[in-house]
Amino acid sequence: MPLLRYLMLLSLIVWLGGLIFFSFVLAPTVFSVLPTRHLAGSVVSRSLSALHWIGIVSGIVFLTTSMLYSRLHAGSAQPLAPRHILLYIMLGLTLIS
Repeated sequence: MPLLRYLMLLSLIVWLGGLIFFSFVLAPTVFSVLPTRHLAGSVVSRSLSALHWIGIVSGIVFLTTSMLYSRLHAGSAQPLAPRHILLYIMLGLTLIS
């Protein structure tokens, strides 16, 4: 049980922490340091695609461990629980972008 909760929190921190770091640190720094906007845009574009893959993997890990935790705790995986529906939406938006 503690391992599942650890994996859930770790994947959520990696996913959301990466988004926050990208938005508030990486993108503004790259645009202020590099000489041209085109070069900065290329770096940000490449970083953003890597961040999306990290988000997809983290979201799948979080969803899987959350369902396992629900199954062990409540006896059912509860795939239509509100927290799982929010995860489906977050994963869908990450896949679209």
